[in-house]
Amino acid sequence: MESILIYTLSLDSSNKVLLSILITLLLSQIFGASISYFEGISEQKLSAYLFSLKEDWVAHLLISQ
Repeated sequence: MESILIYTLSLDSSNKVLLSILITLLLSQIFGASISYFEGISEQKLSAYLFSLKEDWVAHLLISQ
């Protein structure tokens, strides 16, 4: 969990998608929601995954948490 947050912060923080994902991860940590879709993903795959997400999908993810 911590390594994912640190890695996300090290990327371009001005990117709205990454910011949305960071907020989602923080909410998941606070409320104990499942973030199993990040488990077992290498840093390269995580980076590609983060940049491939669409903002509307991330917004939906934030709402569903």
